[in-house]
Amino acid sequence: MEDIRSWLSSPVGFLALLLSVWVFPVQAQQSDECPATWYEHADRCYKFVQHPTPVQRARIECQQDSATLVNIRSVADHLFIQEKLEIKTAAGQEWFTSGYRALDGSLKWAADGSDVTTDFFPSQAIRDQNKDDPGLNIPYNRIVYKYQGGGSNNSFVWGWNRIMSPGGYICQIDKTDTWKIYQQRRDFSYGTGVTDQHLWKTGPNITYHSANTLFFETESGTTPVVLDCQASGNPSPKYRWFRQKVGQSTRQEVTAALGKNYVITNGRLTILNPTDTRDSSIYTCQATNEIGTVLSNPIELAYGSKAFFCC
Repeated sequence: MEDIRSWLSSPVGFLALLLSVWVFPVQAQQSDECPATWYEHADRCYKFVQHPTPVQRARIECQQDSATLVNIRSVADHLFIQEKLEIKTAAGQEWFTSGYRALDGSLKWAADGSDVTTDFFPSQAIRDQNKDDPGLNIPYNRIVYKYQGGGSNNSFVWGWNRIMSPGGYICQIDKTDTWKIYQQRRDFSYGTGVTDQHLWKTGPNITYHSANTLFFETESGTTPVVLDCQASGNPSPKYRWFRQKVGQSTRQEVTAALGKNYVITNGRLTILNPTDTRDSSIYTCQATNEIGTVLSNPIELAYGSKAFFCC
């Protein structure tokens, strides 16, 4: 016993004790196990989110878990997705993948930039289908899972949807990367005896902001712009929006003082009847509380046409 005490009091023994306390628990969270609410298949974990969400936001939601929208590598992957969707969803629900049709007509996976080598469209005619939304002039070029009824093989197959149209979505992450999810779930009480989060004062942290956004002409005028920004922090952060024209060195704060077209509610900036010359800029959200200030990544707002809606 005396030898053990002597060893623990030495620098080497003290370091070994620290490693046993701090390193081993971290390694235990790198055990390739799928987190709760995720489903295991082969070397990946999958999360099915049924809440209707546009594909642009779905991609960001997956990224917040260090994941991507799903890509299908094999028949086994497809059968696994089919099985889960038949349990989880009503017949009318559509589910976004990372697949899309590029401008050259090829099918791609946005998750890793690879080509779609095996597809599960119910027919060649549907695979080759090329149509636009008649009102918005946006192409249906996003690969989704949708229910096909009738016949002997009622199940989920591939179909087409478009950006800005809400649907369910499927996230994927390699099992070797699931430690990133566990790490993100640690809060400021980790390693302490304090569990009441209201007692912690924390600086702002951007948890969500809109992706690059396009506005365009429709039959009734230009589409309104909605840019969202969300931040955690205690006390709750206050938000400001700024914009800067490409090539200019100074930025402008966006407030209601610029005109009635601009509405700011908490972290949401709404621009009514936007114009290319006035509103196309690089936008940044700023969140501030008494602890500090943080800026979002730049958000590009531009006037576009359907040629932009490819990825």
